[in-house]
Amino acid sequence: AMASDAFLMKEVLSARLERFLQQEARRCERVAQVLYLEHAFEDMINFPCGPVKFVYRVDRVDRATDGTIMIIDYKTGVMDPMPTPSSIASFQMPLYVHYLDRLYPDASVNAAIYHLRTSKLETFLDDAGPVGRKTVLPEFMTALGRVMAEIFDPAVPFTDSQEKEKILS
Repeated sequence: AMASDAFLMKEVLSARLERFLQQEARRCERVAQVLYLEHAFEDMINFPCGPVKFVYRVDRVDRATDGTIMIIDYKTGVMDPMPTPSSIASFQMPLYVHYLDRLYPDASVNAAIYHLRTSKLETFLDDAGPVGRKTVLPEFMTALGRVMAEIFDPAVPFTDSQEKEKILS
């Protein structure tokens, strides 16, 4: 016989998978084409401090029926907040959109996190068109440029944030 906690885990996983599949069936009605699955993209971005090479490992890229190109990143863990220019926890979503923006210049582009724990799809840009990208992306890229300059600055010791705080205070 299966132990009770293992049985419960199986039930929870089964329910979550069922919910994911139901939602995915509804979402896929709006997907015209799956462009990439588990694909690696390489990119070179020119920052004021110099060019930096990035490699993106992407879970999925869809073309929606309305023409929008959407990168989807599947997350199984606890939900991190979606980054905003005022609180940047991660550059992953803005970098995805920055890359797609140049790959598909004539399309609306967006990126989303698919939270498997809650079956919620959270999109990065409210406006996936050129206007949304022109207003949101530059702030992220400027901030990322500052981060890169600090990383490549030999005068700045490369330590964890607690060490940095001690140095700065």
